[in-house]
Amino acid sequence: MKNAVKKIEAYVGALQDGRSMNDVQIVEVDPCSEPPSFTTHFPEWEEEVAQRWLEPDAFTAAQMKINAEREAYYAEKKAQGTDDNFNDPSLAKHSLDALKKGTPEGVNPRRKEYYLSDDDFQATLGMDATAWEGLKEWKRKQLKKNVGLF
Repeated sequence: MKNAVKKIEAYVGALQDGRSMNDVQIVEVDPCSEPPSFTTHFPEWEEEVAQRWLEPDAFTAAQMKINAEREAYYAEKKAQGTDDNFNDPSLAKHSLDALKKGTPEGVNPRRKEYYLSDDDFQATLGMDATAWEGLKEWKRKQLKKNVGLF
């Protein structure tokens, strides 16, 4: 359907019987919903074959399955609020000094800022966690470097 209009215009433009786009009736039909008045022109028309045209090939199907599993995995991790064997940042809070000196046990080193209390987060990074999430990744890395949490 991507280029259907272009193909129709090219076809009508090539007609030599004097018809124009205004003279040609165009009907859009969803795949596998072709009316019998159309399919009767094709004696070997088989619904099962037409349905298979809509199915992705094996490689694309495998990619779709992998992507769906990956999205489900990350959605579950986000809902749990934890990563692997790290402590939940909403429960385990540390001081800014402790996080600057190193990585306390159970702290995800890539997400140190989330282990700050809400007040320390605001004072250190100049915004709340919601605004922080709205920043681009490169901007967050730069701010973390500036305050010594990288």
